[in-house]
Amino acid sequence: MFCSNCGTRLPDDAKFCSNCGAPLKQDFKINDKSSEPRWETCEILCHDILKRAGLMFGSATIRFSAEAVGKDGRYDAGYSEGFQLAKQYYMLGINFIPPNFLPPANDPNVVNALDTLVKELTHDGWESTGRGQSWFSHKFRRRIK
Repeated sequence: MFCSNCGTRLPDDAKFCSNCGAPLKQDFKINDKSSEPRWETCEILCHDILKRAGLMFGSATIRFSAEAVGKDGRYDAGYSEGFQLAKQYYMLGINFIPPNFLPPANDPNVVNALDTLVKELTHDGWESTGRGQSWFSHKFRRRIK
């Protein structure tokens, strides 16, 4: 191994340069904020894909999405397959806080769509940090690489 500061040849297990004293591994830099873990976050929300089409057609297509914030800003970390809701459920949920939609927690299609998205996020390295305001809202974080 060679010192990146002065070029001196050093043993492979050296932590500091014996010539100039420079730390050889980032782990040993003092007050180096770049070595602190950085995280991106995401939260599962629920959206009306067809933009209130349920008012006209008797049902609506809804899906869950994982909206993330990382080093480059906001992005979609994933989303569930769309599922249909009957007009009566759609009308109950439409007044929920925009852009969210509040689907029923007792519909097996809704629960299956949510569970599938949570499994996909976990598989992609997201770890749970708790729940949000709604029954379906999960929050996650993942280390920025």
